[in-house]
Amino acid sequence: MSKQLHKNFVDEQVKLLLKSYVDKGYSYIKEILEKDYKQKVSLTTIINRAKANSFYLSKPKRKAHEKEVRTNYTGEIIQHDSSHHQFSPYSDSKWYLITSLDYFSRFILYAILVERETTWEHILALEAVLLKYEFPLAYYVDNYSIFRFVQGRDSYWRNHYKLTDKANPQWKQVLNDCEVKVIYTSSPPRQRVKLKGFIDGFRIDL
Repeated sequence: MSKQLHKNFVDEQVKLLLKSYVDKGYSYIKEILEKDYKQKVSLTTIINRAKANSFYLSKPKRKAHEKEVRTNYTGEIIQHDSSHHQFSPYSDSKWYLITSLDYFSRFILYAILVERETTWEHILALEAVLLKYEFPLAYYVDNYSIFRFVQGRDSYWRNHYKLTDKANPQWKQVLNDCEVKVIYTSSPPRQRVKLKGFIDGFRIDL
C-alpha cells in the first residue's frame, strides 16, 4: 500500500471514530486506533482531523467571577472545590474529584476521587492539607451546603430562625477552630468553571 493510500485509509478510520466517539475524548480514539486497528496516530493529527471535519469540541468560554480574590503570596489562600464527572470513558459511573489548590501559584495541594461526596471527605481533605502545608490565611469556596448555611435553601421551616451564616456546617466549624477564615465566591452554588482546565487534564492522564 502506498503512503498516500495508507494516509487516506487512516484518515477514514479517524473520521469514522470521531463520528462515533468524539464525546469520549481524543485520547480514547487514539487508544482504539492503536488497540483495534494497529495504527499509531498522534493526538495532534486526530484533533486536526476533527477540526477539518467539523467534529472539534471547542473549549467553553470561561465565565468571569463576580468576586475576585486577590492574593500576594503562596500559601495565603487555598481554593477548595469538588466536581462530579465521568473521568474515564471506561467507567460506568461518575466520581467526585475533591481538590485543594494554592490560589496564588495554582499548585495542587490535594486531589482525590471518591464515589460519594460527604462532609467527612472534605474534612479529611482539610486535615491532609493543613498538616502537610500548615495553615493558610483563608479558604476560598463556593456556596455549596457542605461549606455554607444559606437561609431558605438549607432550612426547612416556614419561620426561619437562622439567617445565612448564622449556623456553621461541620466543615466550617473545623476551620473556625483552626482560626482559618472562609471566603465565599458570589457565583452560583456548584458552579464548576474554575477547575475545568484541571479536570480536562485529569481525564487525559487517566
